[in-house]
Amino acid sequence: MIPEKKLKICFLAATLGKGGAEKQAYYLMKTLTENGHQLRLIYFEPEDWWKTPMQGLGVDIVRIADSSKRGRIKKVYRLIKKEKFDIIQALHYHMNPYVAVLALMLGAKSVGAFRGDGERELLTVNKHIRNLAFRLGSAFICNSRSTIKKLSAIRNLTGKLHYLPNVVEVPGAISINEHDLPTRFLAVNSLVGLKRVDRILNFIARYKKHNPLATLKILGDGPMRGELESIAEALEINEQVTLEGQVDNVADYYQEADVFLLASESEGTPNVILEAMSYGKVVVSSKVGEAAHLLREGECGLLVDFDNDQDLENICARLSTDWPELKRKGLQAYNQVQQHHGYSHLYTNINRIYREL
Repeated sequence: MIPEKKLKICFLAATLGKGGAEKQAYYLMKTLTENGHQLRLIYFEPEDWWKTPMQGLGVDIVRIADSSKRGRIKKVYRLIKKEKFDIIQALHYHMNPYVAVLALMLGAKSVGAFRGDGERELLTVNKHIRNLAFRLGSAFICNSRSTIKKLSAIRNLTGKLHYLPNVVEVPGAISINEHDLPTRFLAVNSLVGLKRVDRILNFIARYKKHNPLATLKILGDGPMRGELESIAEALEINEQVTLEGQVDNVADYYQEADVFLLASESEGTPNVILEAMSYGKVVVSSKVGEAAHLLREGECGLLVDFDNDQDLENICARLSTDWPELKRKGLQAYNQVQQHHGYSHLYTNINRIYREL
């Protein structure tokens, strides 16, 4: 067990690109620096959107431009070997082998990460390397209870898995749109296959039959953009759908939306659901990762099988006929996030994990 003291922590990240894992890393570093801990961050890939905000917290950040595992370990070791870090921590699953080996070499504790659903992450790293990381690692942080359940049968992870809920900065007050029917839909996704934005387009095409005024804005970019534009045209909703790309004023889009849509087939805890809930929006989500838990099995939003025509039709009908009741679910969602996923809870949660190492 690490004694109660200010810690020196070295984080390893694959990338500092504009993603959900990186946003949670920013919150983590923010609360740790606010509480007096000394941090260093080392990353490897050139994407660095979060570098400047993290440096603004006072975090020492270095990039090592080496693509080989052995080269990366050697360079990180040489860089930090004299600094006597208490913890070497991964911010992405692919960093788990690095932190496990480096912590062993440096006499520190290691903290690994599972940011997704567990199953897909296991498929992306050589089984011998991942088993070594599991055996050597001191602890592994998961942002999803369902991921912990899936991984609990792995012998080398017994007693090492810890739940750290994702957090958002919850607005002090929200305004609920007074429209008679929902017309403004929002999705925030990377435009890649696992996010299944095509399902969202199909949903909007169906809902348009109930409400011809429906519009959809999609924030994010990726390799499927052209294909999704073609799908929207084929569904005859291209005039109702706007692909906004990457934007910096995401809060403005959440505030103006009536309904938030997520149709992913693989997630851990979707940050975007928490963000939509924090603005009191009605969330319609696939039953993916932690979504059902976040929405309290439908008490704070709507869960839907996007591949089931009858399920989709039922949701469209509810949006058309039960809108006053559904808006109350948005208020319940806001309260739920405020109580369990507000930024103010993060330090207590992470500090408890560190003290158990």
